[in-house]
Parts: sequence; C-alpha cells; structure tokens
Amino acid sequence: MSLVAESLCKKGFLSETDLRRAEEVCRRIGGRLPATLARLGLVAETDLAVTIAEIRQLPLNPTLSCGEGDFADINARFLARRSIVPLALDCTSLRVAMADPEDEEAVAALAFATSVQDVRIEVATFSDIAEAVAARHGAMDDPVNVEG
Repeated sequence: MSLVAESLCKKGFLSETDLRRAEEVCRRIGGRLPATLARLGLVAETDLAVTIAEIRQLPLNPTLSCGEGDFADINARFLARRSIVPLALDCTSLRVAMADPEDEEAVAALAFATSVQDVRIEVATFSDIAEAVAARHGAMDDPVNVEG
C-alpha cells in the first residue's frame, strides 16, 4: 500500500474496500492510483491533494495562476494528460503544480523539454489543473479520465 493510500485510509477518506477497487482498476486498465481515486470519485480531490502535499512535504497551491516564462516547449496535451500546469520558468528552474507529484516520468519529461534540472513541484487538484490548462490552451480531454 502506498503512503498516500495508507494515509487516506487512516484519515477515513478512503475505505479499504474502495482502495482495493481502485487498485484493481489500475491493474486492469492501467493508470496511476491518485488519478483513479479521483476519476472514480472515491476520495474528494481536495482531501487527496492535501494528503499528497503533507506526505511529500510539498506546498499546496489552490490558486494556480500561470506566471512568467515561455512554456511553448511543453506540449499542452501532455500537461492535460499528466495533470500539470507550469507556473514559472527561468533559465535554471521550472515551477509547476501537479496533482500527482510522484509521477517521476512526467517530472523527467518536463526537465528534458525545458532544459532545466530543477523542477519545483506544488500540489493542486486534478480539477483545478484542468481548468488552468484549459484557460491557457483551450479545452482538452478530461485529464482525470485520460492516462498518458
């Protein structure tokens, strides 16, 4: 059991039965547990984001204002599918909000696309990120329902 799942169960946000259902969905169709929990509505997105932020000791970002930097090198569909919104980019670092900061493949792809090694992560809900990406790039696939 992941630390996130264990914490959600301990806090009473997720039952053991619902966790097993979500894990079975992940095994059958693929995908990551946080997105599956959100997609199935098994955990409130805010509870999920707060729990992830606490466990990972990352800041929680409820406002998601896109900031400075040229994000043209980051594919908008990738951002939507991985539930990421870039917040700031300079020559040495990229600051992003992610719903699933344990998605190390996505973090590595961001570093590669922007040619920076310092990717600073903040946590936000899947819905808030989807709204921010849509505001910047137009409507995309529902990122909670799309694994990429």
